[in-house]
Amino acid sequence: MPHVISEYKEFDKDNNSTGSLLIDFNFEKDDKNKCYYFHSIYTYTGNKIDDDIVSLETTITTKDDSNLYQKDISTNGSEVVTTFVNYETVYSTSVSVFYTNDNTYKNGGLFYGDYFSANASKYSYYYKIDNEDLTFKCEDELNYYKGASLDQELTIDNKGMLIYCDETMTIIDSKDYATQKIEANYNVD
Repeated sequence: MPHVISEYKEFDKDNNSTGSLLIDFNFEKDDKNKCYYFHSIYTYTGNKIDDDIVSLETTITTKDDSNLYQKDISTNGSEVVTTFVNYETVYSTSVSVFYTNDNTYKNGGLFYGDYFSANASKYSYYYKIDNEDLTFKCEDELNYYKGASLDQELTIDNKGMLIYCDETMTIIDSKDYATQKIEANYNVD
């Protein structure tokens, strides 16, 4: 079953953690959407905590042949709340994991194929092909975010799916910084 782990952390200039977000999720479906499984756990610390929520666990599974899906949610380890949702809701949840639509191309989430393609002419000297994977790597890049320096390494597979991310963004004036690490494995038996 495909599995993705994402860890985002923020620090002040003295290396004290100010907040973090850990996302761990699995997903699986067949071509006809008859068998569907999505499970995610979001864990928040520090300034990432909102409305006293430190963990949010969601599971969406195929209910039966009624075209409804069971959605179980537990907040802060509390009792599970079950609702039933339609296919459009499940589809929207799935799509948001993989990409967001833009007028020009799809970006964000786990699909980076269009992102790499759109930036190829501007940053081609940062790309490296290894087997069937494409890696983008930059250090001390000042053109991505105004007022910040970025060290970034992204690797996508031959379908444009993000399989690795390691980045650090530092605010130039304050020296506060954030790190993000993502590891994804899609072809798991």
